[in-house]
Amino acid sequence: MSAEPPGPSSLVSSAFPAPPPFFKHFTPENLSAVKHHKKLGTPTDELPPELQYLIPPPPPENSYRCFGDSWTIPDVLPTLPELGITQLYSDPPTITTATATTATATTTPPPSNTRALSLLRLSKSLLLSYLELISTLSLNPTMSAEKLTDLRTIMINMHHLINEYRPHQARETLILMMEEQVERCRRERDENLKAKEVVKELLGALEGVLGVGLGAGGEERTEDGEGAGERRGVNGEEARERDWEMWRVLEGMR
Repeated sequence: MSAEPPGPSSLVSSAFPAPPPFFKHFTPENLSAVKHHKKLGTPTDELPPELQYLIPPPPPENSYRCFGDSWTIPDVLPTLPELGITQLYSDPPTITTATATTATATTTPPPSNTRALSLLRLSKSLLLSYLELISTLSLNPTMSAEKLTDLRTIMINMHHLINEYRPHQARETLILMMEEQVERCRRERDENLKAKEVVKELLGALEGVLGVGLGAGGEERTEDGEGAGERRGVNGEEARERDWEMWRVLEGMR
């Protein structure tokens, strides 16, 4: 069985394409062979065909295909005239900046209120066209094709205006995600500080309980050198009382 020649796949692209056939070459043996060739410094074009599929392709430069659609690099929203659609709203004004040697024309992005006003006008035109379509269907249904075309053009214009907000939406979504991460980190910090204070109180309470049975700051010695704990005994009634007090402190700190 001969291996497929290296290069781009000639399969017809679709919205839900099948897995590429070269996934069968990703075996443990081929992966080990590729690592061995990398250590030896073997050029990619000198590798066997089944190993060339394991080498990542270079990043695309001008365009790429994804789920059957072609995307440009950088991703630029095409204009309605480029798509063959009549544009029903005006473009932002072009400002020409003149210098001593050259004149540069720059297009300033339209303010948000301009887009909102255009969307409002288009929505009113859409409602009016819909009423005209209903009237046409009731009087002469054969003349409805033109009204349907008008509705389609208005909808595409509105969709194109909304798509101009996508970069702004992406920025605001990223800002919101970063603010949520910062707020989560602050909450975790505050919870850690509260837990630290609780642990301090618990240790202080336990030290107080231990100080009752053992003496604060160490056992108090008698004149003959015998400790108070040694005279009372470790397993005496006071030791049991001390243990019960420690458990009550632990239960109270929950």
